Amino acid sequence: MVQKSIMTQKTLHKNSSFWLRFLANFIDFILILSTIVVQYKILNNFLPLQKSSYQSIIVWYAILFLIVVDLFVYTVIIPFFCNFRTIGLLIMRLQLLQQAPKHAIKFIFQLNTTSFGFVCLIVFILSTTIMPWQIPYLQNYVEAKKQVPINVNIISRIISTLSAFWAVMNLVNYSFILARKDKRGIYEKIFAYRVVYLKHYSTSDKNDKIKLLPYPTPKIEIIFAKENNVE
Repeated sequence: MVQKSIMTQKTLHKNSSFWLRFLANFIDFILILSTIVVQYKILNNFLPLQKSSYQSIIVWYAILFLIVVDLFVYTVIIPFFCNFRTIGLLIMRLQLLQQAPKHAIKFIFQLNTTSFGFVCLIVFILSTTIMPWQIPYLQNYVEAKKQVPINVNIISRIISTLSAFWAVMNLVNYSFILARKDKRGIYEKIFAYRVVYLKHYSTSDKNDKIKLLPYPTPKIEIIFAKENNVE
């Protein structure tokens, strides 16, 4: 009886539509970007207008550090306590379901390979390849586009290439979601999960939506042959 009641109460989940998922990701992007911009403005306001080279270096490394911290909180800490859901997923009432059970931390880091992992790679490149004495002159390098140090020129090309690759991967992922009938992208296929509506469906709800349509059959002419009685 217990197993029977469990089977009758089994919940089903419908995969999310493309637009709801896109809006959830867009909300996450805007929130993270806004947080970083506000922190940058606050750091600049605490420093004098005529910043010294030493102060510019502090702002540079502080912003890189805060970017990593912000993304770690947003993409790892919040999903860990909200059942793998970011603020965007919470607002759009979506959730993530694993196809095969995994450890929570492992699954969260797999989900954020293309977001948190990508940003950490960019931050690592910027923090280790640009020399501290070059930081106060970065804006001049960007504006002049001449006499740029070799390492800064190489770094800019590497970051541009990585950013283009990241953009193409996300475009392909969204194309899969938009084109496929099951609304699953390449990331969901690789890491074995689904983005679904928060609303639950039961097996009875699924059966109620099944409609039986009459199937037309062609008319067949039936000819009866009279048999002669043989005595």
